[in-house]
Amino acid sequence: MLEAFEYKSRRNYRLGSPVAYNIYQSGETGSGKDPFEEIKKITKAKQPSLTAGSALAVEAMSAPTGPTTIALLFPGQGSQYVKMLEGLKDDANVKQMIATAQSVLGYDILEVCLNGPEEKLEETSVCQPAMFLAGMAGLEKLKKSRPEAVERPGAVAGLSLGEYTALCAAGVFSFEEGAERCG
Repeated sequence: MLEAFEYKSRRNYRLGSPVAYNIYQSGETGSGKDPFEEIKKITKAKQPSLTAGSALAVEAMSAPTGPTTIALLFPGQGSQYVKMLEGLKDDANVKQMIATAQSVLGYDILEVCLNGPEEKLEETSVCQPAMFLAGMAGLEKLKKSRPEAVERPGAVAGLSLGEYTALCAAGVFSFEEGAERCG
């Protein structure tokens, strides 16, 4: 039962015990290898015996905790447009991101996103942090309708600058660190 494993990070899985199992350090499976082969062996060896009082344990173990089949893809420079963030600027979490970005960058990135001018928004030094902010703001919107997609994505990827957004979404670094890298 693969569902018995609790997803702990991009590389580690564990089965109700403090021991973590590193399956594939690189995340790549190579030439047709099953990345879950070792997990399946461990699961068969550690399947609990079911008794009358184990219904709660069975429910907890069958709850989906691993990655979903949803991939999050983030665009790169060139996808920006004046008025982006218009529909998300009032979200509490997005407001915090905007404040953090403004602190890191030293200017009001939201003002440029909403009002341009287009030429200013196309400048790499403005566009990249704006696209990073917009991608992370988009995650906040997605979290409201499909929280499992944000909390347990099956994969994250980005085109060019979007790779930074994907890394942040995967928890590799914080929003503030991402804003610093993009700014």
